[in-house]
Amino acid sequence: MHVRFECPKCGTKLAVPQDLAGRGGICPRCGTRSVVPISPPESQAAEPTGELSSLNRYPWHVKLVAIAAGLFILLVVTLCVFWPRSTWEQGNRDRLLGLCNEASALAKMGDLARFNAKHAELLALVGSRKVEDQELKAALQRVEDAGNILVASTKREDERVGQAEAARRQAEQERQRLEAEARLATEEMQRQKEEAERLALEEKKRREDAESQRRAEEEEQRLAAEARQNAEKERERLVAEANHRAEEENQRNAEAQRQAQEQQRRVAEAKQQAAEEQRRQETLAALTRELGRITASLEQAKAEGRAAVQERNQLQYKYHSERKQVQ
Repeated sequence: MHVRFECPKCGTKLAVPQDLAGRGGICPRCGTRSVVPISPPESQAAEPTGELSSLNRYPWHVKLVAIAAGLFILLVVTLCVFWPRSTWEQGNRDRLLGLCNEASALAKMGDLARFNAKHAELLALVGSRKVEDQELKAALQRVEDAGNILVASTKREDERVGQAEAARRQAEQERQRLEAEARLATEEMQRQKEEAERLALEEKKRREDAESQRRAEEEEQRLAAEARQNAEKERERLVAEANHRAEEENQRNAEAQRQAQEQQRRVAEAKQQAAEEQRRQETLAALTRELGRITASLEQAKAEGRAAVQERNQLQYKYHSERKQVQ
């Protein structure tokens, strides 16, 4: 059976079990604290008239026992409702409410550390006692709810901070990666620059070597040309000298023949001169062969260059030596 009544503030119709009659309660709509009436309103009390009329069928002593039992129950309920609270709750009520209010304020401020300290102080004060006061129970429940909300919000804030820290670390790692890539790119550019400078130096050195080689080849060609010119001049000079000697020899042979024809008496001298002339012919033939060898050497001098000059000096020395011997 339920006791039905209206909230004195907002007029909301409420229904609570009859065993809670006389106790305090909170309206779920407006939060107003009120006491559940012991007897139901007149409209509700008028309903069980049939049951009350049926009691008239019982004898008076049964009615008396029923009335006594009802009075006893009413007395027990009244004592339960209006009996003074425990001495501990009365002595610490203000302190408990103050701690609850402070804890709720700290929870609203978001100060988890101070809330935990105040909540621990509140739990240490309550201990294992069972709070009977409904207002204290509601205050403690509000503290618990506020603590749960604060822990949840703190957890969400920690998660948000963790996510922000993870994002910051990721950004830092990305920045470090970009810096590493930039350093690698700079090192690569420096390496390419050094490689380009090295290649430029090698190209410059190669050009200098090519220029030196070209100059050496030109100098060699110049020396070879000079050697050829000198050899050609020497050959012409030797040929001219040989021709001159041949002409002189012819003149001497004509003179010798004329003298032989004119001076038959000098046969012995003529024979001696003939022998000397024979030697001269042999020398001339040797010179002619030498001239042929020199001509071959001149052909070879086109490839040898400097060796031709030394050969020429040797030939000149040998030629002069033989000339002295012939003279």
